[in-house]
Amino acid sequence: MQEAEKWIASIEGLNLRVVFMAPTPVFGSPPFRCADWFNRHNPVCSDGLQVDRETTLQRRKPVLERMQELTKHYPNVEIWDPFDRLCAGERCSAFHEGHPLFFDGHHLSGYGNLFIYDSFRKSVI
Repeated sequence: MQEAEKWIASIEGLNLRVVFMAPTPVFGSPPFRCADWFNRHNPVCSDGLQVDRETTLQRRKPVLERMQELTKHYPNVEIWDPFDRLCAGERCSAFHEGHPLFFDGHHLSGYGNLFIYDSFRKSVI
């Protein structure tokens, strides 16, 4: 928090918007590595490519709360949250229509970035 506040304060007078991306789901296995049929039985894929939505919401809560604190103190700070797009059901899947949304356990793939692009665009325009 101290580092974020210091950084935000240093640009506050520049009339810039700061947009934080809220935490995304975190998966036990790297989806991109487990996407092909011949890798699905690899031990690295055994920790799973789905996570419970409620568990994920609880895990990200402390980080989201800190982000929300920053929005209260700095009018130029916003939060963009693509969570509902990335986790539409009771379980979050690392895949959408057979394509990996994530590269590793929590960084979006190129497909994942395109999947949430409209949400981001609407948020910043």
